[in-house]
Amino acid sequence: MLQRTSGDAAYVRFSIACDRDYRQVDKQRETDFIPCMAWRQTAEFLCQHFQKGSAVIVTGRLEVNSWKTPDGEQRREMLVSVDAVYFGDSKPKEAQTPAHV
Repeated sequence: MLQRTSGDAAYVRFSIACDRDYRQVDKQRETDFIPCMAWRQTAEFLCQHFQKGSAVIVTGRLEVNSWKTPDGEQRREMLVSVDAVYFGDSKPKEAQTPAHV
């Protein structure tokens, strides 16, 4: 869901589900969920053209955020800061242009 900062910058947090290439004997493939964050036009593009289960390709960089909770615990979060998104399934050529931040 698209959200806005107090300065009116659009952003969206989402996860990408990635199946692992291998499976253990007698088990299903494991899936990793990779947290991502997109800003401004990229966030708006994602919210307009993608929904849960859509195939998406993202480019970006890995970011580590750290903070203290109100009770003093140190927390860290690793996520992909998204620079561009692409349709991961078949779309018309004109829909293949990336959305950049």
